[in-house]
Amino acid sequence: MLTVIAYDVTDDRRRERVSTLLADHGRRVNYSVFECELEAEEFTQLQGQLARLIDQREDRVVLYRLCAGCRDRKAALGLPFQDSGAQGVVIV
Repeated sequence: MLTVIAYDVTDDRRRERVSTLLADHGRRVNYSVFECELEAEEFTQLQGQLARLIDQREDRVVLYRLCAGCRDRKAALGLPFQDSGAQGVVIV
């Protein structure tokens, strides 16, 4: 299932660790936003790994699971993803 993960991590070292972990599971679509294709078990494991990396008093990570219907309504504006040949406004 498509999972969008956004984070706001205050410490540089923790932020780098979160970014590296997420890069292993998906693709960066914005500075602190990743899209990941995750099965239920992978989602649970990644959520636990992220919880151990962040300081829960200072940082925030939000994970959005998108159903197929929601995924079909995704829209993007501006620059295309690097792995896409599309340009300008993209409505998927």
